[in-house]
Amino acid sequence: MRKSIQFKLKFCVMLIAIVFTSNVFAVQTEKKQIIYVDFDDQADVAHAQLQLLKKMDVLGMNVKEHWAEVFVTPAELLQLQKQNLHIRKANYTLQKLAESIQGYMTPTQVRQALTDVNARYPTITKLFEAGKTHQDRPIMALEISANPGDTNKPVALFNGMHHAREVMTPEVIMHIAKVLTEQYGNDAEITYWLDHFRVVLVPQVNPDGNALVADGHLMWRKNTYKFDGDIVGVDLNRNYPSYWNYCDGSSGDPYNETYRGPAAGSEPETQAMMHLVETLKPVVDISYHSYSELILYPNGCLSVNNPAKDLFQSIGESMNAKIRNDANQTHAYEVGPVAEVIYEADGSDLDWQWREHGVFAFCIEVNAFSFLPDYNEWRDVTVVRQEGGWRALLTRLSQSGFRAHVQTSNPNEVRYSLKKIEGLNKLAFDGDAPNRTFALRSSSGLLYQLTEPGSYEITFYLGNQLIKTLGVEVGDKMVDLGNIEI
Repeated sequence: MRKSIQFKLKFCVMLIAIVFTSNVFAVQTEKKQIIYVDFDDQADVAHAQLQLLKKMDVLGMNVKEHWAEVFVTPAELLQLQKQNLHIRKANYTLQKLAESIQGYMTPTQVRQALTDVNARYPTITKLFEAGKTHQDRPIMALEISANPGDTNKPVALFNGMHHAREVMTPEVIMHIAKVLTEQYGNDAEITYWLDHFRVVLVPQVNPDGNALVADGHLMWRKNTYKFDGDIVGVDLNRNYPSYWNYCDGSSGDPYNETYRGPAAGSEPETQAMMHLVETLKPVVDISYHSYSELILYPNGCLSVNNPAKDLFQSIGESMNAKIRNDANQTHAYEVGPVAEVIYEADGSDLDWQWREHGVFAFCIEVNAFSFLPDYNEWRDVTVVRQEGGWRALLTRLSQSGFRAHVQTSNPNEVRYSLKKIEGLNKLAFDGDAPNRTFALRSSSGLLYQLTEPGSYEITFYLGNQLIKTLGVEVGDKMVDLGNIEI
């Protein structure tokens, strides 16, 4: 298999490197090139300049040093040149990228790796299909827990490869599977997590797109959606319904790399992830991307406020304290809302998970310099350095917040609102939507809410009817409210 892929890569790379054209993939009808764009030294000016890239094919960036790597068409290059930005040509070739990719898992290899883990640890894992792609490939998921399927436990979700060429991301996910399964019963912390939580892993959201990358289309980013008979693809991370086509943070052009799709949630891969989240109702999520060394959270539009920004930031910083960057340093990633740290991006999974299901959803952009880092040099060291981040997130599930089991005949109809009490004031959790309510985390009545330390008022509703209000004092640990009858 590896020899076959290597032959295909070498052949296709020669064609791409020369002309970047294809009769099958319409998105490559123009000659494109990889460039670096340098921005102003002043952070606010650089951020404004960065908005020029939000509909371009951004490969990665360094927000601290104010540069970005972009795969541009001639028209896009001219657009940037007219802004008098300093532009540098990339100092590497696609042939070099082709050599670097050798070793990263293909969709078939990911499925086999997940099957092997499930076969080796059948009592603490459950392998299942989250959905199908355009080309009928399965989107595989693996649950790891002491009792898979136990709806009395909160869920932590980890996913990778919304974008096809970001080959390091499934490796990070599979490393999570390796550590958790091998260390259960041996490592006290991991044993506690799996005894009390459910961890669900989706290594490849976009296996169709990655199959194209493995076949030599190294720059492929989107899925395999067809337009006028050509495979043009949809950017899956611009296809989620929340804030879809809301703030000019995506493109309506099928040939653009940020094409949002013909409708919100139109893609089977997006629908698979939405169904998974709607079923599992996770408390937290990390969506792995590459590259840029960033920890991002909602929202993707500057005009949309995040009422839990301080809580998101503190969780992000807790991960930043444990992740080691490519220079082996902690506290080195940039942490903040998508639209404030980079550029506006509407229709992302982060915004949808948070807005619709109250999930504390993060995007972690791994690595500092390439979406195709050399496998032999960077694979093992990267997955180990990312370990501190997901460990910190699982640790946070036992910290400030409250949990309960709501006893009712209709748990799926119960919702609750949350207000923070400060002196004589009761502050709505969402100031922009003070009547916002949250669903329970499972059909068995699990309530699991992360908060900052403080005093809170919880109000329960059954349909439109207010049923019960109670108060809770939250400190540094998760408060167990026991059983609540409604």
